[in-house]
Amino acid sequence: MNPLEIGAWILCGCVAIPFLISLLNLASFARLRADDLVPDEQPFVSVLVPARNEEHNIGALLRSLTLQRYDQCEIIVLDDNSEDGTGAIIDEIAGNNDRVTKIVGTPLPDGWVGKNWACHQLSLTAKGEIFLFVDADTTFEPLATDAIVARFFRSKADVVSAVPLQIVRSWAERLVVPMPPFLYFAFLPNFLIGRSRNERFVAANGQVLGFRKEAYERIGGHQRVSGEIVEDIRLAAIAKKEECTIDLASAREFVSCRMYRSSEEVIGGFAKNFYPGLGFRPASLLLTCTLLLLLYFVPILSLAAAFVFQPDIALLLPLGIAVILGLDARAFSDRTFGLHPLLFLLHPASVCAVTFIGLRSMRLYRSGTGGEWKGRHYGSSS
Repeated sequence: MNPLEIGAWILCGCVAIPFLISLLNLASFARLRADDLVPDEQPFVSVLVPARNEEHNIGALLRSLTLQRYDQCEIIVLDDNSEDGTGAIIDEIAGNNDRVTKIVGTPLPDGWVGKNWACHQLSLTAKGEIFLFVDADTTFEPLATDAIVARFFRSKADVVSAVPLQIVRSWAERLVVPMPPFLYFAFLPNFLIGRSRNERFVAANGQVLGFRKEAYERIGGHQRVSGEIVEDIRLAAIAKKEECTIDLASAREFVSCRMYRSSEEVIGGFAKNFYPGLGFRPASLLLTCTLLLLLYFVPILSLAAAFVFQPDIALLLPLGIAVILGLDARAFSDRTFGLHPLLFLLHPASVCAVTFIGLRSMRLYRSGTGGEWKGRHYGSSS
């Protein structure tokens, strides 16, 4: 074999590793189940909703929560100094349903990220044995709380996080929103999240994040991560350090979420989180983007070039296999999380979009501009 063919087979082997992890996760990734049984003595659940400038989302979420079949729960929503109609919508729904309680957030203290401060205030009000933090842009099916509580008992976990069905309508959403679930689906065997004590084998989703009360208090709650922009992963890592068990499951049948509604929101939201999520480390960001391009963009680019300049089966075969394995890994992820069955065909373009957002995120924070979300500014990496 010549050097090009050797390189093509090496590339194929590299792509095969996340493919095999994805295949394993396709067969074994945990999911919320309607047929799981809630124990006869139901634990009291506090469903805790931080809401800031969520007038387009909060009504649908609260109405869905009031329709939950699970009886032993309270719904507490914090209006985090909203500047739109969020507070009025909460007032209307709370006024018509005794299960919903509204609290008004106090001003954001120095050193705190807005969501963490809101969640901390909610935790001080909650009375439940389980604290279930949910984002305002989610919507719950009537059996969702039952399924989440049942998952606590089925997995015997201290922390249960769930990945909702992601609603994607614009092209920017289709390109970027499926990528975060894909990353932990393709590069992290799900069973290691719950069984390994290594803090590096951790994943969580702040859209649906539940804690047993004693575990939440043991790890220090959101006060422990007061200044963290990507607080869900950090909380999960701390939980592992404190010897709590973690479970991550697909909630595609029970919870849906539309994170963003425009390309500007997609870019702004992910740019806010990308660089902080990698610890403000340029090397980590560059390595991540390079790895994604190498595994999922270079093979298809090389295959096209080989067809044009060197249509030799000895070179086309490994490159073709690499392309197929990469697309299959993404297809397995999309299937697990309930996305459109043809969305995986956009995967090479998704990798390029994520790389652009990652580099933009690093530039914003390193220049001191930082990120901005819901009218709040997040400063530089210092």
